[in-house]
Amino acid sequence: MQVKIINFPETKIAALEHHGPEHLTYNTSKKFIEWRQAYGYKPSEGNTYGIHYSDPASTLPEDYRLDICVSVGAEIAENPQGVVNKIIPEG
Repeated sequence: MQVKIINFPETKIAALEHHGPEHLTYNTSKKFIEWRQAYGYKPSEGNTYGIHYSDPASTLPEDYRLDICVSVGAEIAENPQGVVNKIIPEG
C-alpha cells in the first residue's frame, strides 16, 4: 500500500445525510442524484465525497450515518431533497 499525505483545504459542500441501515444508502444516493439534476450540478462539476461517521460492521443499523456530498462554490438554497450546506475542515 502506498500512503500519500496531503494538505486538504477547507471545502464547502452540499451534503445529504443518511441515517439508518447501510443497505438503504442506495435510496439516499438516488435522492442526491435527483437534487443534482434538479439544480444543475453535473457529475463532472465538483468533487464528490462520502463521509462515513460510523462502521456498518460495528454499528447498529439504526445508528449508521453517512453524508453523500459534492463540493460547491457557494451556499445552496433550501430544497425538497433535504441537501444542506456543510464544510469539510482543512487538514
